[in-house]
Amino acid sequence: MADNICNNILQKIITNSAVKKKDRVSQEDFLLAPLEDSHIKHLIRCAKKPDLVESMGWDTHFESHETEQFIQSISSCALPYCRKESKPIVFGIFFKKESIPIGYSVLKGMNTEIAGAEIGIAILKTKCRGGGYGKLALKKTVEYGFFSMNLEIIGATILLSNKISRNMCKRVGFREK
Repeated sequence: MADNICNNILQKIITNSAVKKKDRVSQEDFLLAPLEDSHIKHLIRCAKKPDLVESMGWDTHFESHETEQFIQSISSCALPYCRKESKPIVFGIFFKKESIPIGYSVLKGMNTEIAGAEIGIAILKTKCRGGGYGKLALKKTVEYGFFSMNLEIIGATILLSNKISRNMCKRVGFREK
């Protein structure tokens, strides 16, 4: 499995310029918000697409009542500096005019000794993939981690075969390690 992933690291120095770049998606129409149980059930339904298993590298086929298992799955850490016992911060990715999320982002494995965490993100609503929403959600989650949580380093673990996510992280300022 180690040969199939690449670790991407983003340090606060890089992010200050990367998060200010103009996006093709308007930030005014878009927000990150806490997930309610009904939101998680909706995301589970969206995650039942077979192409997600291949790109995300984990079994997305949860039943709608398995909300806790879904959150545990998206909160699992892969980076060695992460603290598995820390509580993840999970956001739903929403259009402001809609009440259901199109995906999620998560900061997980917070390590206070180095002010670091791992990030995970997925746009699960098929018609919203490829529209720049993932990049904007990634940037907003990184901003939250750096400026609200005072993190100094954020890492992402991505399958080597997931070129879209790898390129998105690079465009936001992550460097492959």
